[in-house]
Amino acid sequence: MLALFKHRINRIAVIIAAVCFSIGTLLFVGYWLKPFDFLLGIGIWFVLLAFMLNSFMLLVLLINGLLHYKDYKEHFYTLFLIILNLPITGFYLYLFDL
Repeated sequence: MLALFKHRINRIAVIIAAVCFSIGTLLFVGYWLKPFDFLLGIGIWFVLLAFMLNSFMLLVLLINGLLHYKDYKEHFYTLFLIILNLPITGFYLYLFDL
């Protein structure tokens, strides 16, 4: 999948999005199976960290998209993958009434 991206920053952003999604899902499933307060605390801190990291990447991708506007499809796809993490995280938080 990374071969689809010509720009290095887009490949990095997709990796960050995939890692954040994977870790978040593992924490969600882990807390769902064994609801420890410690795991909940780690999950909340991870959500905050992932939000800051993804927000920074979103800003960098917007700037990169403006600089390299000819590859708009690649930039749009990358932005979509970064933004897709937000509703998934919101859904996870909704399921736990947080």
